[in-house]
Amino acid sequence: MFLQVKSVIGLFLLIGLCLSNTVQGQTCCSAGAPLTSTFQIANDDAHILNTQVKYTYRSINRLVDNREILVNDPRSRLGNNLLLKLDYSFKNNFAVSAVLPYVFQSRTTISEEQSSAAIGDLLLVGQKSIPLKKDGSLSFSLGAKLPTGKVDHLGGRGVILSPDMQSGSGTFDFLLATSFTKYHFLTNNLAFSSNVLFRKNTTNNNFGGTDGVGGREFKFGDELLIEATLAHQQVWGTWFSTPYINLNYRFATANREEEGNISNNSGGQWLGTQAGLQLAPNDQYNFKVYGQVPFFQALEGTQITTDFEVGIEFNYKIRTKKKEQTLDEIIQKL
Repeated sequence: MFLQVKSVIGLFLLIGLCLSNTVQGQTCCSAGAPLTSTFQIANDDAHILNTQVKYTYRSINRLVDNREILVNDPRSRLGNNLLLKLDYSFKNNFAVSAVLPYVFQSRTTISEEQSSAAIGDLLLVGQKSIPLKKDGSLSFSLGAKLPTGKVDHLGGRGVILSPDMQSGSGTFDFLLATSFTKYHFLTNNLAFSSNVLFRKNTTNNNFGGTDGVGGREFKFGDELLIEATLAHQQVWGTWFSTPYINLNYRFATANREEEGNISNNSGGQWLGTQAGLQLAPNDQYNFKVYGQVPFFQALEGTQITTDFEVGIEFNYKIRTKKKEQTLDEIIQKL
């Protein structure tokens, strides 16, 4: 019985750590939803389908000139994302995932109010996990972002909105990540995880054009994301709770315009922290709430960037095939 309880605790710790991998772009200057926030796939038994629904709200109202925070900015911007994520686990610690977001953005300037709302770009991910003895794991992930999102949103004056206000980027982009998890870190109920993710964006050769005519080149900068997380698993009556906190770092190269010219006021470095709580009444479903703030930025030029983000997500698991019993489990029933 003790071993069974210990296994359940370990499972919830892993789920909490994987779901806390929410390092995101802190700048406004990227199209669509921050798909990197749902890149990680929780390690589950084989033949498990996990359905995740996640809502995030971003206040993008901090005006920064290099490292200096400016005041009295007449602009304001909000970002809302609703994501549907499906994960499926196979044998041999292999899993796949699909993420489709719905994106709503709004921006108010001195001259007009702008908004866009539509389905964003689809993200497909494959992940291979390697167990490390009994108290850790190492995973490698490869993903591709498909240009399913809308890229021709217009403003109130009939002029196409800027690339960062579009629901999609119009490009095939690629992501590569690795994650390390260590259970029983310092204490039995504490776990540590670290994640590194690189995103390579390609060029939209016809941004703002119609039927392949009249557009221009545009490329969002590539990104490097690094995160370290501590999670503490607790039991509240019949519920499992996992509070966590992490430190995250993001580096983005500058956007590119025509003929590879650097786009001014783009790219830089962000350092932030996120804290959250995951609650699970059983091993079939759980939900999580979190908040994130950046506390340091060193940006290129003057940019408007995220000042805070909050989110909530719900996960529900379905076993698609009866679990195969191990020899030890069969002996225990005799």
